[in-house]
Amino acid sequence: MNPLQNVGVDVNNLRETAENGSVAAQYFLGMCYMTGLNTRQDQGEGLQWIKRAAEGGWREAQFMLGQCLHFGTGMQADPAGSLDWYEKAATQGHEAARIVVATLLLQGRGVAKDPVRARDWLRQAMDEGSRKAAVALGRLHEDGIGGERDLEMARQCFRFAAEEGDVEGMYSLALALDPGTAEAPEAAEAMEWLERAAEQGQPLALYELGRRLVTQIGDEAEVARGATLLARAADAGVPLAHYVLGLLHADARLVEADAGTKAVQHLRKGADAGLVEAMVALGSLHYQGGVVPRDVEAAQPVLERAARQGAATAAFLLGMIALNERGDAEAALRWNRQAAAAGHAQARYNLACQLADGRGGMADRVEAARLFADLAAGEGDLAEAAAQALTALEPGGVAAAE
Repeated sequence: MNPLQNVGVDVNNLRETAENGSVAAQYFLGMCYMTGLNTRQDQGEGLQWIKRAAEGGWREAQFMLGQCLHFGTGMQADPAGSLDWYEKAATQGHEAARIVVATLLLQGRGVAKDPVRARDWLRQAMDEGSRKAAVALGRLHEDGIGGERDLEMARQCFRFAAEEGDVEGMYSLALALDPGTAEAPEAAEAMEWLERAAEQGQPLALYELGRRLVTQIGDEAEVARGATLLARAADAGVPLAHYVLGLLHADARLVEADAGTKAVQHLRKGADAGLVEAMVALGSLHYQGGVVPRDVEAAQPVLERAARQGAATAAFLLGMIALNERGDAEAALRWNRQAAAAGHAQARYNLACQLADGRGGMADRVEAARLFADLAAGEGDLAEAAAQALTALEPGGVAAAE
């Protein structure tokens, strides 16, 4: 029974029953006052009745009192006090209370962290059929929180939830089963669960399935289907879906009008959501041009934002802009140092070239030689260029930047 669903409740009769000691009536009367259902809204009065019901052992009242203390509804927030009442309700088998208790113990907000106890509460809830608890418990096993990492136990938890129809369980099981290669025995089952989760609209499943489908080179139908799934995931708020769609449009892999405009729109949405890879892709698109006109002015601010968050490619491109577009060798040296420190090979080569001839600062031929030597020890065109530059970096020689 939920008083919020019964607009015909007689508050006077409910009060009489509550005053005669019925904890159920006390709880429902309290909820009437809390919500103003068929009576004046009075949170103070409502809390008094809910507390009487909670003290009388009514688990819904205990859970509600825990929520009021948790969120500070009608009283001062008290995290420790809320945990006490949540645990009382959880002890009586209240599913939501068990999950909330586990969450509080994992987060440690206002209470001591205790992931071991959190596992115990989730296990109790799962054993009584809670699919949400099964998914949460599976993730703890998967990540090794509250005990040793146990991938098989994680799969068992996810499978329980999935087979009971829980879409989060389906998605989690698909990822847990995914062997990373299509030839493995688990691959087909993993894809089946992913398809089922996507069919029910799970946003991350839509993204993951779409991402996999658009990699099917040569299969235009699968790529188109993948793009449709990614669009649904993007509409559901998955930033990575915007990023992948932006790349598809930027590479002209989707036969649609206004590919450039759509590429920029999707990449910008990913960037606005904080995805560094989307910032880099958007900045690169503007810098290099292609499906959109080359626009260095549009590229620079988004690349700077990505570089501030440690993106090596963004710092490298900013070095190129500084040197080739602005004629600012000093700024180029700073950006190349940042990108090189993050492991960007071409930036290391450019940095070595600048150090060799002193562009942007004092020459440092010793450091330049070290950088060239490290690069020359690798393979490919860059290694060959570094070897040639190292040879040229003899007394009296100058390494020329490309």
